[in-house]
Amino acid sequence: LLKPKFAPPTEAKMMHPVAAARADIKTAGSGSMSWCSDDPHMLRMQEKSPQLRNVIKAAMVEMEAMQVTPLPDKVGMAATSGNLTAVLKYLRKGGDVNAPWPQRFNRTLLHEAACSNHPAILDTVLQHKADPNLRSVLGTTGLMMAAHTGNVEIVKQLLKGGADPYVLTHDGLSAQRVAVRSGH
Repeated sequence: LLKPKFAPPTEAKMMHPVAAARADIKTAGSGSMSWCSDDPHMLRMQEKSPQLRNVIKAAMVEMEAMQVTPLPDKVGMAATSGNLTAVLKYLRKGGDVNAPWPQRFNRTLLHEAACSNHPAILDTVLQHKADPNLRSVLGTTGLMMAAHTGNVEIVKQLLKGGADPYVLTHDGLSAQRVAVRSGH
């Protein structure tokens, strides 16, 4: 019996949809997908990758099915801009510290604080029991985002707060590898 030269892809060998989307984007010539990019950049990537659009749509449908209350835009923007007062007001009123922000691919307050380099907001959300290992639709954790930006203090704060350095992206990258690829 002759063995075939190429085995059909198995479940384990198939590329994750987000990894496939990143490959689509690279092929389309827009470079690589950023970890902490702004919305217009993400929208351009969605235009170039139908796979990424499908991943995002599926995540939104899943969020609706689970009846998860999304993070209000005003609060998400407050975390991104470093407005600790607005974040505290939201949390004191009983807002969900782990609420996903649909406009930012289901990133949480922790993702935004880590990505935007706001240690006071990061400390606040960790004190309010934010899960440091939650992933965005794109499969990134706050630690990966902090590693991408190269902010060592934010990385240390996340590790102290329980972030798992061994969690991998959909592409199979650890936070350490993300930092290396980002030039840090």
